[in-house]
Amino acid sequence: MLKITLDTNTFRMDRVSPAILKIRGGADVVVTTTTAREIGSVYDPSLSQVQVKPELFVLDESRLATGVLVSAPDATLFERVIDAISNGSFPKPGRRATLTPGEQDQRRDAMIFCTHVREGRDIFVTDDVKAFGEEGSPQRQRVSALAPQTKIMTLTEFERFCGAQRRLRGLSAWKHRLAFAIIATLILISVTRNFWIVKIAQGLVCPERLIQSDLIVVEPFDRDYLLFERAATLQRAGFAARVLIPVQVSHQSEQWNKAAIRVSEVMAGMAQVHAGEIMPIRALEPISLNTVHEIRALMTREHLSSAIVVTSGFRSERSSLIYKAVLAPVGISVSCVPVFTGSSPQNWSHTWHGIQEVTEQFVKLQYYRFYVLLKPV
Repeated sequence: MLKITLDTNTFRMDRVSPAILKIRGGADVVVTTTTAREIGSVYDPSLSQVQVKPELFVLDESRLATGVLVSAPDATLFERVIDAISNGSFPKPGRRATLTPGEQDQRRDAMIFCTHVREGRDIFVTDDVKAFGEEGSPQRQRVSALAPQTKIMTLTEFERFCGAQRRLRGLSAWKHRLAFAIIATLILISVTRNFWIVKIAQGLVCPERLIQSDLIVVEPFDRDYLLFERAATLQRAGFAARVLIPVQVSHQSEQWNKAAIRVSEVMAGMAQVHAGEIMPIRALEPISLNTVHEIRALMTREHLSSAIVVTSGFRSERSSLIYKAVLAPVGISVSCVPVFTGSSPQNWSHTWHGIQEVTEQFVKLQYYRFYVLLKPV
């Protein structure tokens, strides 16, 4: 809680009260008996909202029972403060029997400020800029240097300070709400992790639906042996007689192209794919979409009306989406067969490789769903 002392000239609760309501943690506001005496008395009704602290007892100024006897440090501080606020013009001790009204005001200013410092308070609010200076002025700096632990402000500065405190309080409350939301979200994620881990993965996997078709297509992008093995199994089961194996080739290296084709032929042979048809493809970006366009051209040319796409598990929903978007408009039906070659929907989060794979396929699925496939052909 901030401890605030009001000078007599800033004892305006109509302005102070709304200001202190903006301070986070509240504020303890006091005046001194010097201020009470200048107002009238400590029993003045206007003082009912604040505490009244006893002043430093100064001979010829303080009244009996209203002041506190000063210690040596208090006396030293008082002399230094009165010297600072008067710019060295205040009479020295022993020469103060007859003070002018202005010098009496300076003495009371010093008494109020020294009481504030003695009580260990935080902010001294005064509009006496002649004694305590404007914000940033040399006069303000001289007086502030005598009590570095306190801040001197005019009433306007204090209102501005309280407004900033209110903004900070709002920001702090917002941070607390955000932190609470993050913690609650993390707890919810942790508690429900077994549910959403599976759900995220299932969103990347096409539902397997096998029907008699004209063609089995082995997706060319992963070149995983298990895809060839599954295609051979489907072929032997009679779902389709023909197996198409697209192979991505390049204009840059014929040797690389031969190697890519040979690798696909070897895997098809090992999996016992019967009469697998190698289809070299030089597709441009987006490669997946343009590859399917080449497959559509072949199927249209040969009057084929249905296909089974054998593809890797977490890629399968994207592949199904692309094939259906390209083939359905020309009357070609598509079935999808996902093949898991490593991580599964149940255990992908157990390894960094699984997390990487699912994250990559999730991003690519959204990219194709909301950008590539929405672009006009």
